[in-house]
Amino acid sequence: MTIKKQFILLSFCIIAIPLLCMLFILCYGYLTSSNRILLHGYRTIQKSNNFALSNDDINLIYKSINNLPPDVQAVLLTEDFTVLLSSIPNFKQNSSLTQKDFWNFIEKTSDRYFYQFMTPTQQQRTILVTRVDRAKNKKTKGKGVLLPLIIFICIMVSVCVFFIIKISRNIFGSIINLEKDMKQLADGNLAEIKKNSRKKDYSNEISSISENLEKTRISLVEAQNRKYKFIMGISHDLRTPVAVIKGYTEALHDEVISDKNEVKQTLELINAKSSQLENMIDTLINYTKLNNSELRDTLTSESITDIIKDFAKESDITGTIFKRKIVTNIELTQNIEIPLNKQLVQRVFENLFSNAIRYTNENDIIAINSFIKDNKIIVEIKDEGSGIQEEDLAHIFDLFYRGTNSRREEGMG
Repeated sequence: MTIKKQFILLSFCIIAIPLLCMLFILCYGYLTSSNRILLHGYRTIQKSNNFALSNDDINLIYKSINNLPPDVQAVLLTEDFTVLLSSIPNFKQNSSLTQKDFWNFIEKTSDRYFYQFMTPTQQQRTILVTRVDRAKNKKTKGKGVLLPLIIFICIMVSVCVFFIIKISRNIFGSIINLEKDMKQLADGNLAEIKKNSRKKDYSNEISSISENLEKTRISLVEAQNRKYKFIMGISHDLRTPVAVIKGYTEALHDEVISDKNEVKQTLELINAKSSQLENMIDTLINYTKLNNSELRDTLTSESITDIIKDFAKESDITGTIFKRKIVTNIELTQNIEIPLNKQLVQRVFENLFSNAIRYTNENDIIAINSFIKDNKIIVEIKDEGSGIQEEDLAHIFDLFYRGTNSRREEGMG
C-alpha cells in the first residue's frame, strides 16, 4: 500500500473515532430521552375543544412529560378524573373514572409500583400521575438497542485504533530500516545488509527506496570486485611480456641467438614487449577509467588486420625461443578497421598464446589462423596440448578460473 493511501486511511480512522463517540452520545441521549415515553398524542390536546387548556398549560405539560425517565409510566387526568393521556394500560385515553375507582386501582397496584402525583399546570386543573416498577425488571426499548450500539461502536473504534497502530508502525518501521541501511553504507560497510525480520511487512515508497539502496549497494560491491579483479588480471597479464623478455635476454646471453639479423629481431621484440609492459603499467595506474561507459569512450578505429599480422609475426619469434613450431595462416587480404582498444585486444591474443606455450611441450605445433566467415573476423589459436575438459568449458570466460589440467601450475586462479 502506498504512503498516500496509508495516510488517507490513517486520517479517516483519526476522524472516525470522535465521530463514532459523538454518534454514541447522540444515540444514547435519544434512547434515554423522555421524548420516547409512551405518551402519544399529547400535542392533540391543544386541538381538542373538550378541555380548555391554554398554551402555557400545554407547554408545562410538555415540559413535565419530557422530564420523565423512559422507564416511567404516566397518566394525565383532569380535575374530574378524565384521562387526557396515558401510558398505563388500565387507563384508556378520553375515558372517565370515578375518584373511588382511581384510588382503588392505586391501592391494588401500590405493592408493585411506586406512584407520584404532581400538577403540571399553573391553575392545577390537571394531575400527572407517574409510576415506576418496584422490581425494575422491565427493560425499555432503548436499553435493548443500546447494548448492540455500544458493541458496534467499540468494534469500530478498535478497528480504527488497529489501523492507526499498523499504519504508524509500517511507516516508521520503513523509515528506521532505511536509516539503518543508509548508516551501513555511510560507514563503508558494503557487506550484505542484514534483513529485518519484519521488513517484508513494510511495502510502500520508503521500502522501495530501501530496495533501490540495496541495488546500489550491490552495484558498488560489483564495481569494487571488478576493480579488484582488474588489478589481479593485469598483474597476471604482466607475467607474459616479462617471461618473453626474460626468455629473449637469456637466449642472447647464452648465445642461442647469434645471427645478426635474429639478434636485431630479438631486440626489436624485446623493445616491443617492453612497450607493451609499459602500457600495461599505465593501464594499472589508470584502472579506474576502465568501466564500461569509459571503456567505450576509449575505442578507436584501428586496423585489426595489422594487429593480427603483427601478433603472428611476434608469436613466430617467441615460439622459436620456447622451442615451439608456429604455423600461421592469415587470410586477411584487405585492411579492415574496426573500433577497438588496441592494448586490450593485444592482451587477449598474448594471453591465449601464452597459455598455448605453457600447456604444450617442446616441438609441439601451435597454429595461428585468421579468416573471415559470415562477415565476422575469426582468429584461432590451436595447440597440441591436453585441451580443456568438458566440465571446464562453461567456465572459460570466468575471470582467473583454472581448469583441471592446469591445477599443477602455480597462479592466481
